[in-house]
Amino acid sequence: MVWLNILLNLQIKSESQYWEEGNIFFAEGNVTAYINGAILQADQLKVDQSNKTLIAKGNVRFRNGSNYFSASEF
Repeated sequence: MVWLNILLNLQIKSESQYWEEGNIFFAEGNVTAYINGAILQADQLKVDQSNKTLIAKGNVRFRNGSNYFSASEF
C-alpha cells in the first residue's frame, strides 16, 4: 500500500507497485485506489507527480457515493 499526496488524499493497493524516473508511480494488477472517499479500480494505474495526472487503464470502475461509471481508460 502506498500513500501519495499530490492534490488529493490517495491510497493505493495493488499486486505490484514501482516508481519510474523518481516521480512517476505505477500500480498493476487488481488496483484499488481510494481517492477522497471515492473508489477507483483498474488493471493498471499511473500517477505522474510532475504533471499532476492520474491514468487508469483496463476494466476501470469508479464509485463515489451513488455515482458510478466504468470505462476502459480514465
